[in-house]
Amino acid sequence: MRKIFNVTLIAVLALFSLTAKADADVDAARALAGRIIPCQAKNIDFVCAPSESEDAAGKDYYKVEDAGKGKIRITANNANSMAAGLNAYLRHFCNIEVTWFARDKVMVADGRLCAAVEGQGLQGVGVAC
Repeated sequence: MRKIFNVTLIAVLALFSLTAKADADVDAARALAGRIIPCQAKNIDFVCAPSESEDAAGKDYYKVEDAGKGKIRITANNANSMAAGLNAYLRHFCNIEVTWFARDKVMVADGRLCAAVEGQGLQGVGVAC
């Protein structure tokens, strides 16, 4: 009986730690969006999920798609990939280049995102820094 309890406890703790990491990744991506495009950060949904594609199994990936009602959804397997997805969206749909230079401000129209994600959206596999 004690073995069953220990195995169950370990399984619950492992599940909790995975959920906590996913929440931390989403929080980090939201914080990044809040720093880069504060007025529009609320219109971006970040989701941490493993890849559904066999080609991307075990690799970093992101997927940018329309979430309806003027929002976009960036799904990725970690915070770095979510950041890469946000950068790809800003670059390809909004024609915005985010740089390291603090004096270069990111200009996006207030209240809404700059462009809807159409078709299949954007996908990246094997994302590298």
